[in-house]
Amino acid sequence: MGSVWVELVRGPIPVAQVREFVSGDPSLGGTVTFEGSTRAESDARHGPLVRLDYEAYESMARRQLERLAREAVDR
Repeated sequence: MGSVWVELVRGPIPVAQVREFVSGDPSLGGTVTFEGSTRAESDARHGPLVRLDYEAYESMARRQLERLAREAVDR
């Protein structure tokens, strides 16, 4: 079974670490990352958009991500 790395981060995704992890295991085939940005949005009550905040129930999110990663490896 291939390697699995699941991590929740508070800040930018450590893309260099991801690449290093993948390149260190010949059973891993690739890296996909997504980077997005928002349009200049403004709300009459709250003003301009200044940031996006994401939140998760961390222990449940980690378990679910690990389960999905293992399923992907098993396929």
